[in-house]
Amino acid sequence: MAKTKRMRIALISENSVVPFRSGGFRTVNCALELKKRGHFPLIFAPSEKKSVEGIEVVQLIQPMQGKSLFGLFLKVISFEFRVLFNLFKNRKRIDAILLRSTVPAFVAYPFAKLFHKKIMLDMTDVQSEYLKGSANGFIAKSMVNLLCSLEYSIIHKFSRIVTVSEEMKRIIIAHNVDASKVSVVYDGADLDKFKPARKKSRMIIHHGGASTQDGVEMIPKAAVSILKKYPDAKFYIVGNGNRVEAVKKIAQDCGVIGAFVFTGWLPFDEMEDLLASSEIGLVTRPDTPANNTVLTLKMLEYWAVGAVPVIPRLKAMQEVATDGKNALFFEPENIKDLTDKIIKLLDNKSLMSKMSKNGIAVSKKFSWKMLMPKLADICEEEFSK
Repeated sequence: MAKTKRMRIALISENSVVPFRSGGFRTVNCALELKKRGHFPLIFAPSEKKSVEGIEVVQLIQPMQGKSLFGLFLKVISFEFRVLFNLFKNRKRIDAILLRSTVPAFVAYPFAKLFHKKIMLDMTDVQSEYLKGSANGFIAKSMVNLLCSLEYSIIHKFSRIVTVSEEMKRIIIAHNVDASKVSVVYDGADLDKFKPARKKSRMIIHHGGASTQDGVEMIPKAAVSILKKYPDAKFYIVGNGNRVEAVKKIAQDCGVIGAFVFTGWLPFDEMEDLLASSEIGLVTRPDTPANNTVLTLKMLEYWAVGAVPVIPRLKAMQEVATDGKNALFFEPENIKDLTDKIIKLLDNKSLMSKMSKNGIAVSKKFSWKMLMPKLADICEEEFSK
């Protein structure tokens, strides 16, 4: 590819970059790759600081924290107004815009067209699909259906779209998005930060979000049978979300609360240490259209530190993980199958060691340093048109 002129690129995310939360990793690592190529990235995201990794951050609010569907809707509207205000304020400092999701697209896309800025979409989630399972009642369901229609309508407008899985690509093409517009760049892990370490025997971890879409209520139910055979097993719930209190209550009711440690969100280095010490890493998402489209960062980070992932048989995860080689799949929402797969690993240290080594090996394919050049190439190609 011919050398691309240096551009001032705004990267907009609804996920925090200080401290890091989920999609914030992708945003920052893409910005670092663009900066390495001589461009001038400017991040718009929730953040406790005005810079991250030497890149300026325009600080926004965190939108995805409403206590109800209506509260969430108000948070998103407020976030979008702040995005629009800050885009207008910084309009002379921007040549192009990279959106991490559709959340800011409803204001960023018309802004880009009005002020003649290049724009593209890097989708890590189909946001409205997550709301379908939590919508109860006619009004709530009608609102979610409307949001879903609006989300796909804005996706159609982009001339270039990146998704994080082939399944996500398939889903949006099924909604009549032109396949030639869509490329896939998987999510990754920071292999400089997530490194293997000495394991603590029978330490089992779930880290990251613990919200409705994460299915974490399964874990204490599975723990009942696991603890009968391995009473010294420990379960760490690292992170937070709207289902953590439910998990605590289930653990209490099942009589296994003493085997659980709930840390909440931790400083990054403490979270890394716990993750690296764990033998088994859990992903417990239920089988929903949205969950079938994502790998989850936690699975990739489990690989990086040598924790063996026990994961649901969902489509995007099956694109990259091999059952019995670098992960064990269980049938989604099947507590007995989850229990059996964890016990299978605890019963067989040789198998666990072999799968741990295989996971570390495959994680090298999912290093941000390997993946972000591909995303930056797509950005440069689209923005130079």
